[in-house]
Amino acid sequence: MDRKPKLGKRRRVFRYHARSRSLVLLCATGLLALGLFLSELVLPPTASISPHTTFDPWIRVALTNSPLRSLSLKSESPVTITAANSNQMLSQTEKLSLSEVIATSNGVRIGDLELPATRIELRVEEDPGLWVNRHLYRGRVQIYRMKDGRLRVVNKVRLEDYLASVVDSEMPIEFGREARIAQCIAARTYALYQLSQRQTHPYFDLYANTRSQMYLGVEYPGPGGQRWAGESRQSREIVNETRGEVCTHNEQIFCTYFSAACGGRTVEGRDLFSDAAAPVTQVDCEWCSDAKLHRWEHRLSLHRFLQQFDREQVLSSEGSIQLRDSAPSILNVEPRDSILLEQQGVVLELQRYEIQQRLGARLLPSPLFQMKLEGEDVVFEGRGHGHGVGFCQWGARGQAQSGRDGRTILQTYYPGTKVVRIVAPSQ
Repeated sequence: MDRKPKLGKRRRVFRYHARSRSLVLLCATGLLALGLFLSELVLPPTASISPHTTFDPWIRVALTNSPLRSLSLKSESPVTITAANSNQMLSQTEKLSLSEVIATSNGVRIGDLELPATRIELRVEEDPGLWVNRHLYRGRVQIYRMKDGRLRVVNKVRLEDYLASVVDSEMPIEFGREARIAQCIAARTYALYQLSQRQTHPYFDLYANTRSQMYLGVEYPGPGGQRWAGESRQSREIVNETRGEVCTHNEQIFCTYFSAACGGRTVEGRDLFSDAAAPVTQVDCEWCSDAKLHRWEHRLSLHRFLQQFDREQVLSSEGSIQLRDSAPSILNVEPRDSILLEQQGVVLELQRYEIQQRLGARLLPSPLFQMKLEGEDVVFEGRGHGHGVGFCQWGARGQAQSGRDGRTILQTYYPGTKVVRIVAPSQ
């Protein structure tokens, strides 16, 4: 349905187009690409899961959004350095003191150690034991020298170890065990979906921040030089309790999008993400009202707003401007809906999602807002925190407090889905 208001013939319409970002490139695929079987889970689980029958693949996590000119590296036990994705030995060393890593003309240098390879992998005898930029990680660290001389650093880690940190990184223990169980299953499904899209990037499967999902490692730096835990005993218990469990629809995993708070109603997934599966749909949510950003309001001067969006200066902040917002209420806003600014028959057309992307999450925590003019200011009245698609973390907290279990919480936000267990194929 076209929600854009019809424009009179005399109006000239200027549409602002933000630089497009690749949200997700590929459509959902089944687990067959990973060579897996699904076994329907009896809830709650009545038996422990044997580690050797559970699928626990390596995943590759990019520790920064973009490659770096240098990074710091330290180990707490002996290190073996090989060429990445091979067993070719490059070096062995005892504990590695804090060292700067930079690119050289033909490879990588770690402190005083010159390595004539553009792709290296570091493994420690005692795991966890590798520090990268003051974060402690499990598994292995891969460093790729890019053509421009920058370094891409990747943590290669087992899925279930990764999830122990994601659970704590994404959701505090105060949200309750069942909410965190739901978070764990959603995060595992998301990671496996991204793993099935491996052709998207040759070096990694996920980012270590909200571009994918938060992953702080085992320890990370806090304020005042403190070392904070990135995983906990409870997060590891939850990972073990749910080991292998994923969300499926029509016997396929799908991209389990989630955000901090939806503000009362989640967003239809395909309004923002091209690969959103059918269950990632609009759901009313009465459980996130305690979120700090359930409702919010921010102001920006009209002059500054026009500087950001009216590069061609088709409107003037000196003259009278009319603002037309088609949303009937804050619960009915859609990220791709248009907002019109009109002056003397000239119309500037903007989408909420583009406005939020341009102004940033600090000013506009979500793309779910209404706009109005008050004097010389633009006023944004919004709801929620994040894109609002799929699983609502604050809503999961509210549901857990009302007594719902984690799997029921998931099925609230992904209607028509099943929670199943992945089992490795028999050898």
